[in-house]
Amino acid sequence: MRPLLFLTTVLLLNCASKNEPNSTTPDVHPNHLYEGSPKELIQKFQTLPQGLGCYEKLIPLQTEIAEKVEAFEKHLAKSKSKKVDPQTFNENVEGIEKVGTLELIKTKFPKVTQTTWKTSFYGWKEIIDLYKKSKETSFDEQAPWVLITLSVRGILIDDLRRLSGETDYSIQRQTLMALPEMNHKMVNCITNENCNQIDWDPKEVSLLRSESNYQSEIEEILRHPADKNALVKLQSKFNQNLERVRFRQESGVKRIDENTLEVSLYSEIFGNDRDKAEQLLTHRWKSSELNVQINWLTSPVNTLFQIVKDNLLGGRAHVTYNKYSDTDKKMVLSDLSTTNSLDHEFGHILGFPDIYVTSWDEKNCEYKTEVNLADMMSDHTTGDTLPYHWEKLQKNYPVAN
Repeated sequence: MRPLLFLTTVLLLNCASKNEPNSTTPDVHPNHLYEGSPKELIQKFQTLPQGLGCYEKLIPLQTEIAEKVEAFEKHLAKSKSKKVDPQTFNENVEGIEKVGTLELIKTKFPKVTQTTWKTSFYGWKEIIDLYKKSKETSFDEQAPWVLITLSVRGILIDDLRRLSGETDYSIQRQTLMALPEMNHKMVNCITNENCNQIDWDPKEVSLLRSESNYQSEIEEILRHPADKNALVKLQSKFNQNLERVRFRQESGVKRIDENTLEVSLYSEIFGNDRDKAEQLLTHRWKSSELNVQINWLTSPVNTLFQIVKDNLLGGRAHVTYNKYSDTDKKMVLSDLSTTNSLDHEFGHILGFPDIYVTSWDEKNCEYKTEVNLADMMSDHTTGDTLPYHWEKLQKNYPVAN
């Protein structure tokens, strides 16, 4: 990807979406792995189980860039004018919008109404090329340093997910999207003592055989279709990726009447701008049949979501929680998160996963991301809510009898 195009991807993925980023690959992830400065996060690379691979030779330069990013963030924090010049960004950025203690990038992207999958590629090569061109540039010339900062903070989330083994970056989009139905068929067979063969169709079998992470188990199942042990092994591998596409019913979301969902949240960062924050969080979560509103709590509750601020510039907006105890739930935002990433992250609080798919190409040392431009949980810059969103909400949060 060309450096000038890299920010578009970062804005798209700044949710991790990326993570959200993220996400994620979702931008939904457990706590602690992503905490720390860019340099500290890069230091974590060398302790993670997947091995550095093509990053082996890049670590010194990645560390140098991370140190520069931290120095730029400190410079910006100390400067008399902390505002980032909107001209730093491309023509889709209208300016900076202040909401409480946050300074958000206000964006204007056209809506895409028909399912359209778009593929983009990104990696450290683009960041390194931009850094080499800009390393002697003063921090007062914000443009290159903001681009580098956003790019570094965006890609670090993917790097940590991949190198920790938390996310399977080998699975392809078509397989991931079909996984819930294939898993449903497999679970039915595992639990049915009379089942001697899973009723996967030929396309599903072909998808599974194409995935390197599933090949040994699927070949064993095809040779011995009644072997329940082989099915259980494959099902355990499915579970990691199922988390990426599974709807999570949240305790803080309640149906209070026929037409209204209420979400209980706590946050200190919005101050007197709670109404503005609520509008940004919920503006795409309204339909003719169902609206979503926020119940702002007066104190935090460990089992309900808080919205907090990462005080470093350009952190990737994401949702985090302890998946083992279903506690420590947070939506994490930073200065230079995009305004239209907020209701994407809010979608995670409602229970939706990310619908973008990121895979890793070790040979070219880069990521490939596929997004559905029409789906806000895939691309928050151009997408909107779709019929399946409202069907999921109606099903999972019914009107109480």
